[in-house]
Amino acid sequence: MNNKPLPGIRTLQQTRGGSDQRVTFGLANGAELILAEKGPTPYALKDKRSDVVFFCAHTGNSMHPTLSEHDLLEIEPYGGRPVRYGDVIFFLLPHGEQPVVHRVVRMTAEGIRTKGDNNTHIDPWFIRPQDVIGQVVRATRGKKERSIYGGRVGQLWSFGIRGFTVVEKGFSFFYHRMARSGLLRRLIPLHKRMRIVALRRNDGRAFKLLLGHLLIGNYQPGMNYWQIRRPFRLFVDERSLPR
Repeated sequence: MNNKPLPGIRTLQQTRGGSDQRVTFGLANGAELILAEKGPTPYALKDKRSDVVFFCAHTGNSMHPTLSEHDLLEIEPYGGRPVRYGDVIFFLLPHGEQPVVHRVVRMTAEGIRTKGDNNTHIDPWFIRPQDVIGQVVRATRGKKERSIYGGRVGQLWSFGIRGFTVVEKGFSFFYHRMARSGLLRRLIPLHKRMRIVALRRNDGRAFKLLLGHLLIGNYQPGMNYWQIRRPFRLFVDERSLPR
């Protein structure tokens, strides 16, 4: 692994909780990083000491629903602890400095295997222990902070997500089949109480679908479909809506 400091990083000193702390932040291969260390000594991302705390702004949807876009992640170096099956880890790809956050799903002689909670397949790479920067232990979304569990609890959470995904896909299939059938639309003519509001924009016309004062659907210029909230698609004939 290349041990030189990450590009585009700058540092500043600040006081937090009565102790000096060096905060480093910048862009590394498109991933926004905020790194914090107790004490005044600068360091590169390779540092694995237990007194170092990393913060990373998460991007992408591969870890949904565990993590969402722009969640602020707190990462603790393992400091001699073993990486466990079920941990959510922050690591660098074996042949580069691109940081990734995925869950450990397999431990093999060749290396650590990972997968995003929202992905179907295991990642193609094998992660070496020296490529693991730390474990994601907390995530902050807005003002809400929550723990990110690893180990056996993390395994159970991952299994639960996969089970929910299977159920959700089955539900989605029947939901869209029912919507296309128009059965509920004929039994409950809720569409007669809906109204459409057209908005003129520079790039075309946008439409809003309202039920009373409740926004239940919208169509933006350039889209080829309506976004309609569940369960209201069951009561709307999308083919009759303007575009």
